[in-house]
Amino acid sequence: MGSVISNTIYSQTSEISAYAVAGIVFSALGARNCLYINYSLALFGTILLFAFIDSEEGSELCFTIAKFGVSGSFTSIYLCAIMNVPTVYACSVFGYCNAVARIFTILAVDPTIAELEYPDTLIIGLLLGIIGILVTSKLVTDLPKFE
Repeated sequence: MGSVISNTIYSQTSEISAYAVAGIVFSALGARNCLYINYSLALFGTILLFAFIDSEEGSELCFTIAKFGVSGSFTSIYLCAIMNVPTVYACSVFGYCNAVARIFTILAVDPTIAELEYPDTLIIGLLLGIIGILVTSKLVTDLPKFE
């Protein structure tokens, strides 16, 4: 699907721009709407990838859209944690989240998971995007003030 250099350029350009756009959208629309938008973009890019998987240009565009949505959602989650978690508990919360992320990273290098065939990886991406949208609908943004 293109060269490693072009894929890296597309990926990193999408990621850097997603950081900036997610911060702007987060401050303008709030956490829930920002997460909805970013997860929807990730789902949209993944769904388009089903249609354009054989086209080199089309698949690069779909990957870029999906990567933009995922990177924007990660930035939104980080900003949401900063805004909603009291400072006293921030280190503990980030530590627990980091531990869970490291466990999933270890599982991701398992050859049976890492080398899945074509439709399985996209289905997993779709399911994770749907789970993200469902969890976002339960997001509590009006927390009581901790003192």
